[in-house]
This record gives sequence, structure tokens and C-alpha cells, in this order.
Amino acid sequence: MASEIVINEEMPEEVAHEVHDELFEIAMKGHWDKVVEVYQKSSKAQTAKLTKSEDTALHLAVSDGYTDIVVKLVDSIPVDEASNILEIKNEGGNTPLHIAVIVGNEDMCMCIALKHRNLIIARNAESETPLFLVAHLGNWMLLKNN
Repeated sequence: MASEIVINEEMPEEVAHEVHDELFEIAMKGHWDKVVEVYQKSSKAQTAKLTKSEDTALHLAVSDGYTDIVVKLVDSIPVDEASNILEIKNEGGNTPLHIAVIVGNEDMCMCIALKHRNLIIARNAESETPLFLVAHLGNWMLLKNN
């Protein structure tokens, strides 16, 4: 990958698809600092579903356990867009917060939940909320600061 991703929010659909493909490629290669750079520059990158299971870059970073990257991605989301972006669900209906609970990462849970507090009651395809998953999985330590 020799090219630099150029973000233009007014880009034609086929160019946007190329950005999507390149964002997917850099995420899969583990070039997370580059993913953060693209994510910070583009609302399209923040909402792009990158995988066949409809994961966004944030879903992937949470799944992979990259707490520092998750914090950077969440911090770059404008407050007025937080609900739209953090409520994006993958194929299983899981938001990034559902995944953070499943992997048991307290720092990621707090970061995401503090950005959008109503996310704790979002339901996935199994009608499970992140709060239910905390109890179901026995991850009580995720509640200790609340």
C-alpha cells in the first residue's frame, strides 16, 4: 500500500468505495495509527461497515482489544454524532459497547459508555443489552465505577 488515503466528504460513490476498501485493508494489516488518522478526518470512515459481518473500524478495534486505539477513535467522534456512530450495529446486532463487554475490557466500556450513556440499553439481535451481558457473563468488575 503505497498510496495515502485522501478524504473528501463530497466524494463520488466509487471513490468512497475505494476509501472503504483501503480503510479495510489498513485495519486488517493492523496499521491502527493510520486507521485513527482516517477515522479522525472522515465521518464516512466512522460509519463505514468494513467486514461481511458489518463491523466498523471501531467494532474491529474493540474486538482486537486495542484500548488506546478505541479511546482515540471514540474521542474523535463529534458529540453531536456520537449516538449515530456508537449505535451502529454489526450483523449480530452488537454495538461496540456490546463487544467491549463481551471481551471484558473495563476501559473500553467506560470510554464508549461515557460518550453515549444510553448505549447501555441498546439491544442486539438476541435482545441483549450491554448491561444484561455484564450480568450474564459475570463481568461485574465492569460496573465497579458506576
